[in-house]
Amino acid sequence: MERQAAAAATPQQAAAIANAATFTAKFSTFGWVFAPLSVLWLVLIATVILLIGNALFGGKASFKQLWCASMNVSVVLSLGALLASIVIAIRGTGAITGIFDFLHSSISLAAIAPTDNLKILTTLSMITPFSLWALWLNALIMQRIARMEPPRAWTAAIAALLLPALVYGAFAHVPGKSATGTAPTTSASASP
Repeated sequence: MERQAAAAATPQQAAAIANAATFTAKFSTFGWVFAPLSVLWLVLIATVILLIGNALFGGKASFKQLWCASMNVSVVLSLGALLASIVIAIRGTGAITGIFDFLHSSISLAAIAPTDNLKILTTLSMITPFSLWALWLNALIMQRIARMEPPRAWTAAIAALLLPALVYGAFAHVPGKSATGTAPTTSASASP
């Protein structure tokens, strides 16, 4: 982070990078508290998407059944997160100087993508061997629990994978830059 702050083009970018580093340091001390809440939130999102697919395609599953199944699928995704953490630890945190290094070092399609477009990389970072395993499990869930035909079950499972990935990618931005990719500006009224 310090190298990025030193190489920043403007003082505003340097300040934004320094603020991000401070936030990261503070968050890392108590961030573990949010991990279980994040899992519950992500399972809820997946369950709602599967429930919508269940309703659209005439499935027979209840929210409770899909919630339980999604919680089991989250174990697979947690294994993927654990493996990704091990890969980053082996590489060393010094090798990751920014979001692009982080995405290119992941065990996802972002690692082999020949682009530096953050929105594309962020979307591709959601496609991992473990998310494909979860895709297969979700399709199996929709076939067995919701009693859907395979094409409809796979459509619902693909939606559960791609919709969050597309939303995640759509809202991705580089810290210290506005959504348009330019450095943030300060207004005259905000100056002392």
